[in-house]
Amino acid sequence: MSEVNKIKINDCEFGKGVFSKQIFFKNEIIWKLKGDAQNTPTRSTIHIGNNKHVDDPYGIYFNHSFNPNCKICGRKVIALKNIEKNEHLTFDYTSSELYIASPFKTHNGMWVKKNQKKAIGFITGITGQDGSYLTELLLEKGYKVYGIVRRTSSLYNDDRLKKVRDKITLRYGDMTDGAALQNYVHEIIRENPEFKRFEIYNLAAQSHVKISFEIPEYTTLVDGIGTLKLLEIIRALDKPIRYKFRIYQAGTSEMYGKVLEIPQNENTPFNPISPYAAAKVYAHHLIKIYRDGYGIFGCNGILFNHESSRRGQNFLTMKVVNGIKDIIAEKKELIQVGNLNSKRDWGHAKDYVRGMWLMLQQEVPDDYVLATGKTYTVREFVTAAFAYKNITLQWHKTGLEEYATDQLGNTRVTVNQKYYRPCEVDLLLGDPEKAMNKLGWNREYNDLSSLIKEMFD
Repeated sequence: MSEVNKIKINDCEFGKGVFSKQIFFKNEIIWKLKGDAQNTPTRSTIHIGNNKHVDDPYGIYFNHSFNPNCKICGRKVIALKNIEKNEHLTFDYTSSELYIASPFKTHNGMWVKKNQKKAIGFITGITGQDGSYLTELLLEKGYKVYGIVRRTSSLYNDDRLKKVRDKITLRYGDMTDGAALQNYVHEIIRENPEFKRFEIYNLAAQSHVKISFEIPEYTTLVDGIGTLKLLEIIRALDKPIRYKFRIYQAGTSEMYGKVLEIPQNENTPFNPISPYAAAKVYAHHLIKIYRDGYGIFGCNGILFNHESSRRGQNFLTMKVVNGIKDIIAEKKELIQVGNLNSKRDWGHAKDYVRGMWLMLQQEVPDDYVLATGKTYTVREFVTAAFAYKNITLQWHKTGLEEYATDQLGNTRVTVNQKYYRPCEVDLLLGDPEKAMNKLGWNREYNDLSSLIKEMFD
C-alpha cells in the first residue's frame, strides 16, 4: 500500500458503514464491509470517542437504527462514501484514530491508511542536543519514545525536552551500568509485546574532546564499553525478538584525527588523537563486528560537527554565541578562544538526527558520513557570528597573541592557551555523497549563516 495521510477521528466524530462481521483481536477490532447497503436495518453507526463519552471500555458505540444522530452526544453522523467492497476497517482505540486496511477515499477526498503496530525508540543521551531533536522527530512519526537519564545532585536536566516531556518515558540509567540497561530494555519489551520494531539510538557520550584528556577512563567506559553493553543485550535476545531490533551508533568526525585524506568519507582510515576519538573508534568497530558476526542490524553514523541553539554551553560555538550576547548586554567585554586556525565542517543538529533515523529505515545496515562538504576556520565562525549582530571584527597579530577588535577599536576576542587540546585536529571536511544518494538525505540548513542565525534566534 502506498504511503498516505491518515484522518484522525476525534471525540465526537463518527464513521458510518454497513458491516457483516466483527472480529476482536488484541488491540484491534476489525469489521468486514459489505458495501453501501442503503436503507437496510443492518446499517451500523460507529461512535469514535474515549471512555468519558461512552460506557464501552473500548470507546466504541454501535447504533443499529436509522437515527442519524449519535445517541450519546446527539451530533450528526458523518457518512463515509466511496467505500470499496470487502475492505477491512480497523479502529485503534488506544489512539482514537480510524484506519482502513486498503486505501479508499472518504466524502472529503482525503486518504486513510492502514493501522500499524507501534515502533519503539530507545534513546541514550536523550537530554542532549541531538537526543531532544531526535525525540521530537520520532514522536512526529508515531513512535513510543523511551530514554535514560543520569541522576545528579539536581536530579537531571530535561530543559531541552520540556515541550515533549509528557509524551515520553524517562528512567534513571547510566551507560556504565549494564544490568540496569538490560533490565530497562526487557521492561520496555514486556510493556509492548506486539511492538513493530525496537530502534536503539546510542547518543550517550562524554563528548567533550578536551575533557576526555582529563577523564580518559570514564570517557572510554561510557563511549566505548557502553556500546558493547548495548550490543550484548541485543545479542542475548531470542532470535524472533532480536531481529526486530536495530541500533544506531553515534560516531564522530574526530575519529579521523590527523586526517589521512581530504575530504573524509566512509572509507577514509581513522587516525584518532584523543581518548574520546579512540573510544568512538572502538565502538564503531564493535557495531561492524556484531553486524557481521551475529546479524545485528547496526549502523554507524560518522557525524561531523553539528550545532544548534540547544548546544551545550561549554562547546565552542555556543560559547561564542553566548559571549556575543553578553557583550551586547554589556555583561562582559570580550571572549576567549583556543586554536583559531582549526577547520571544521559545521552543520545543524536537526538535519543530522533526520539522517540517523534514515539509516535505521534501510533494508540493509551500513555506515554513513553526515556532513556539509564545507569547512571553515574557528576564526571564520567567530567573525561570522559577530557580523550577524552587526559587529565587524578586525584581526591583529598571530598565534597566542592574536586578537580581534570591533569597529570602535574595542578588543572583543583574545586567544587563551588553556583552550588548546594536547593534540589538535587541524582540519575536518566530510563527504556526504553516500548518505545523499542512498538515504535521500538532504539539509535544510545549507550554509554557515543560516546555522548562526538559528543559534541566536
